[in-house]
Amino acid sequence: MSRWGAGFRSVLNGVDPRAKILFALVLGACVWRASWAGLALYLAFLGAVVWMHRLHWPEGGRLLRTYAGFVCFWGMAKFLLDLFWGAAWEAAAIEALLVVGRVSCLLLLGTALTMTTSARALGAGLCSMLRPCVGRQRAWTLALAFALMIHFLPLTWRRIHEVRSAVKRRCPGLGWYVRMPLMAQAVLRGLAALTWDQSLAVAARGLDRAEAWQVRFDSSWREWMATMLLLAGLAAFALF
Repeated sequence: MSRWGAGFRSVLNGVDPRAKILFALVLGACVWRASWAGLALYLAFLGAVVWMHRLHWPEGGRLLRTYAGFVCFWGMAKFLLDLFWGAAWEAAAIEALLVVGRVSCLLLLGTALTMTTSARALGAGLCSMLRPCVGRQRAWTLALAFALMIHFLPLTWRRIHEVRSAVKRRCPGLGWYVRMPLMAQAVLRGLAALTWDQSLAVAARGLDRAEAWQVRFDSSWREWMATMLLLAGLAAFALF
């Protein structure tokens, strides 16, 4: 990675998590209003962020293949539904490609957010933002649930891949009608073990108390001003 790329990645990782959450919310809304040029800009920016963090994402290729299947499914569903309702196939294809671009943007946005910020920092940022609205007690429980969800998703994908690989190697001739229930049972048992491990980790680190989520952020007004200007630019680019 070049010196400029390393510097940009360092600056991006150090941004206040509250600003990142706000940025993700605004950009997620802009994706559904953006034109083709806006989607191209968003995809280029988010793709560059993910590419810069590729070395810290050892299982990224497998997850991206899963994302590709998800995107293709919704694109095909949109195309077939438009054809069913009487649209011309050219218009249906264009609308399907637009859906593919927007869903891809949202997936890359979530990936970039989790790659540049730890689950603990995102939870603390969310707790700080929610505390004035929902109260202190409710805010930290929501933040804990949010952080656990972000931390648990890659573990879930890893466990599914491990079960799939084990069944494929140990039972190569097993039919799908026997393999699928077996894999589902093994995955559920593995997820139950992961849930227990995560519960122990939360209790051991003291994250099951409100005090653990009262983090003091050292962001400056310049950082927030830069975030607001960037958000305004993205919104204006999406609308016009």
